[in-house]
Amino acid sequence: MASAQARRRCLALVAHVWGRPGAVAEAGRLSHGARQSHKALSGSLRRDPFTDGLGQFHTRGFASVSAQPTGEPEAAETPVGRQYPAVGQSFKETAPIEGGSLTLETGKLARLADAAVVVGFNETKVLCTAIASRRMDSAQSFLPLTVDYREKDYAQGKIPGGYFRREGAPQTRELLCSRLIDRAMRPLFPEGFYCETQLLANVLSLDGSQDPDVLAINGASAALTISDIPWNGPVGAVRIARINGRLVVNPGLEDWGKTDLSLVYAGTERDCVMMDVQAKEISNEDLAQALRLAHQEAQKVLDVQRRLAQQVNHAKRERMLEEISEELVERIREAAGAKISAIMEDPSYGKQERGKALAEVEQEVRAQFEEAGDADAVQKLPLAFDELKWRIIRRNIIDRGVRPDHRPLDQVRPIHCEADFLPALHGSSLFSRGNTQVVCTVTLGSVLDAQKLDTMGGPDSKRFMLHYSFPPYATNEVKRVGAVNRREVGHGMLAEKALAAVMPDDDAFPFTVRVTSECTASDGSSSMATVCGGSLALMDAGVPITKHVAGVSVGLFTDTDADNTVRNYKLVTDIVGLEDHLGDMDFKVAGTRDGVTAIQLDMKLPGIPLEILVEGLDAAQDARRKVITLMEQEIAKPREVPKDSHPRLATLPVDRASLGKVIGPLGATIKGIQAESGARLKVEDGGVQIFAKDTASFNLARHLIEMAVGKDVEIGKVYDGVVTSVRDYGALVELDGTGGQEGLLHISEISENKIKRVEDVMREGDRVRVLCTGRNIRGDTRLSIKALNRADSAGSSDSEDYSPGSDSDASSSYRSSSFRGDGPSGAERGEGGTPRREPTRRITEDNVELGKTYRAKVVSVRDYGAFLELETGEQGLLHVSQISHGFITSIKDHVTLDQELEVVVVKEPRDGNGVTFSRLPLLRKPPKRTTNSPIVIPGRRNES
Repeated sequence: MASAQARRRCLALVAHVWGRPGAVAEAGRLSHGARQSHKALSGSLRRDPFTDGLGQFHTRGFASVSAQPTGEPEAAETPVGRQYPAVGQSFKETAPIEGGSLTLETGKLARLADAAVVVGFNETKVLCTAIASRRMDSAQSFLPLTVDYREKDYAQGKIPGGYFRREGAPQTRELLCSRLIDRAMRPLFPEGFYCETQLLANVLSLDGSQDPDVLAINGASAALTISDIPWNGPVGAVRIARINGRLVVNPGLEDWGKTDLSLVYAGTERDCVMMDVQAKEISNEDLAQALRLAHQEAQKVLDVQRRLAQQVNHAKRERMLEEISEELVERIREAAGAKISAIMEDPSYGKQERGKALAEVEQEVRAQFEEAGDADAVQKLPLAFDELKWRIIRRNIIDRGVRPDHRPLDQVRPIHCEADFLPALHGSSLFSRGNTQVVCTVTLGSVLDAQKLDTMGGPDSKRFMLHYSFPPYATNEVKRVGAVNRREVGHGMLAEKALAAVMPDDDAFPFTVRVTSECTASDGSSSMATVCGGSLALMDAGVPITKHVAGVSVGLFTDTDADNTVRNYKLVTDIVGLEDHLGDMDFKVAGTRDGVTAIQLDMKLPGIPLEILVEGLDAAQDARRKVITLMEQEIAKPREVPKDSHPRLATLPVDRASLGKVIGPLGATIKGIQAESGARLKVEDGGVQIFAKDTASFNLARHLIEMAVGKDVEIGKVYDGVVTSVRDYGALVELDGTGGQEGLLHISEISENKIKRVEDVMREGDRVRVLCTGRNIRGDTRLSIKALNRADSAGSSDSEDYSPGSDSDASSSYRSSSFRGDGPSGAERGEGGTPRREPTRRITEDNVELGKTYRAKVVSVRDYGAFLELETGEQGLLHVSQISHGFITSIKDHVTLDQELEVVVVKEPRDGNGVTFSRLPLLRKPPKRTTNSPIVIPGRRNES
């Protein structure tokens, strides 16, 4: 007897831990084998994760525990319930859909979770898990649902950047995908289910053909469907795009740039649950057609989820619902119903006044319940009080058409627009609609300010962004101010998508544009107010947007049957905060006069018929056009004359050869220009883009770039200049009128006579006149005084050189000397037997090394040899005997004009004689063949 009592106490404890109702009444005797198996499994009583909805538990690889009623004979051991799923067991379903094959598989991964599904489309795989707590906080009044979507770099074969080489906080795209899943799943949880629930979606692999966000929605739906978690699904999700006027189901990533409509749709068998739209002014009729196609395609995804659920056959757990007592609602109605109705119907109340008055009434009712000692009523008062408010406003709107502020159902609140609200900024605006108010700003930046994107698919950067902020003072609350939250990210992206449709192309407007929205007061539809304020601020900044964009929220109040069929409803335009809180839908629609650019649908019902949503599109369009009319009265088109604070951006043409001068060694020049001018520079192919905060900064940057590049130096033109540096091999001369451009005056180009040291004839600061003779292969300018003197003294056999630092007509002690060595033959002499000067330059003994290899270019070919020119411009002779080891019949068969050769200096210049080059040291002398010499065959081992 004592043993039986102990077993009953044991089962009672198990029921308490697992939350199993009625377990004590079913308490029986545990078989000895079952007790031993359970002891071997855990060793102690604990909460087993593998329990079904009735509190029955299962073991993995051990005998299941069975309970028998007291007093009955012990029966054979039979499992209660079943494992989910059994060890080694998996279930898989496949369905052909547009673009590939959709697969749903469970049982292989995450076996300890309430449910886990791997959803795949071709080679893209996403793991989705669903877990719900089995305990519910009695003070909870909402569903604590958490959704996390993650794209890890291993899914596309990448290693994360950063110091730690691992993923950090969720990126913006991951947060947006999490919100998509949340909005599709949340409406289908039963009312009163407040257990903490978590949905996780992790991209396992990505083949680059599809965006995995729609797969994650379907995977999360499948996980909830096959789990024991109470949920009224499944839902099917699909993406619809319009490409060249044709609707496409599940478009590939490569087609995204061609679309003018991107619709993500989720729906049940009968109704729509969620939609997210980005478009380029699509008409209501075309959008309605896309919605109907999406609903039709979603049914294919529903079927495969149902088949998987039938295979798994997992019973739902007993619902733990927080139900609102009808008796408690009636008690509140009797105590304060008249006061609540009067407050809800008084149009003189604003948001703050109405909220304060309702809070005072609730406190009065609470005091009455506390005085009566009804603790249970006090605990459940907030939910019941909200229920009564919900019923009152619903009856007022549906039956009487009376809203809290007494506006007609299709009327927009009073609007105030103000452009150039903050004149010092590039663009700004103040937009108010009723008690909702936003301050929007526009900041223009260079292309270097573009946001870098590191996501799976899509562009790697974007030059238009909108950031939305919602500080706690906007609702008169005290809250912690920290990092941006998911709501701010979502509202900002919705407004960004709405305005992106009218933004100019990057080529037409090469600025990076950042719009910010500070919500300074909120009474509903702050995201749609952001769209309006952002459009005003963009025009104030002179951004050439094509049209104004406005946004309006449409609400819905319904009467439904037991199966959630809508039998009566009213649409309300431009909802306030109270209507948003107590209504059934928040249908945010943004667009121009001509069409829709963005939509976000949030709802509390487990689905809304498409025809009601199509009607909501028409209501939103009428209101949107009225708002745009008021906005155009403030500013009708983008500002044509830039403001003083407007930045300057232009591209200064710079030839490719001079871009290196702008950059400088290790970027020193371009960094210096940016530091001195305050402008930002971007080197492009064929020019330098200048972005400056004002005109003065722009002009300074342009001047510094022109100084760095200099004007083109013309070959054959005479320039005056200043010696800026003296080297052993020559001098650097800054040429006048070229923006500071320098050229090299080699020591051999200073005079016809030999110069031991450059310092002997010129110093830094001396002014000289030089002739530009060309550029070397590196593009450096070559200068010459000797060539200038030759040109000035043409016809004179005894001309004088130009002496640096003296007048051009002053005599010089440096006499010209001809190149001596293997001179021209008699046939090469001119008339009267006077030797003809060869177009050569003498190489001095100071700038060549005996035995060193140089690369030279053939500039002249004679019967006796060829004259070669080094990279620095100096010339020397390559005699015919020094070209090859063999006999040369004609030099033209071995050397051609402009040919580049490697040569070795074999004779230094001395006493005015030139240098002699040779190619023989670089050539292998052919061996003499003998009868005993082996024959060498390439690639084969030779034997003697």
